Amino acid sequence: MYKRGKKAGGVLKLFQLNAVFLVNYMNNKQWSNSKSAVQMLRALHSYPKQKYIGLSKELHKYYLLCCKKHERYMPQEQIRNGIEGGLAYLKGELSYSKLMDLNYYVEGEAFNIDYDVRPKIVNLYVNSIASEELPPKEARNLLKDFAYFADWCMLFSSDWPESLPPEQYEKFLCPQILRETINKPFNNL
Repeated sequence: MYKRGKKAGGVLKLFQLNAVFLVNYMNNKQWSNSKSAVQMLRALHSYPKQKYIGLSKELHKYYLLCCKKHERYMPQEQIRNGIEGGLAYLKGELSYSKLMDLNYYVEGEAFNIDYDVRPKIVNLYVNSIASEELPPKEARNLLKDFAYFADWCMLFSSDWPESLPPEQYEKFLCPQILRETINKPFNNL
């Protein structure tokens, strides 16, 4: 048996025996004004499981569009092709098998940066985004995180439809794109 606690700061506490469960609460007005894609995703994730999984195609599209927003961080043609392939897959224009073929190369680019498989090429990528504000070491880490984010995004709806993005990918999420992809999700709750 659950007993309702106080609602504060967008979180509703439900008490069961001696345990406390935190449920992220959001209404359409808060959704429209939110500046945090993470909070918005957590609110969606607090949906009943089947309703959340029912949004997997929209969420998959959202994550891929977040990748496109950060084109600057994908100098590798294989990653750009993978993101476009992911969007084509969602439209039914590409088979799952072809998506997996493209993903193989996206994951390869992530490994290339992470393990310095082709150092000269990685340095070209790093130098293409490095600046005074973004030193080479940070640029390399950003490219690596982005490549793994792109890999995760390509496979979201088939491999992780119940999950939220890992914390290291939060910097690539955009609340406006989420609003454009999923408009007023709390109408039927």
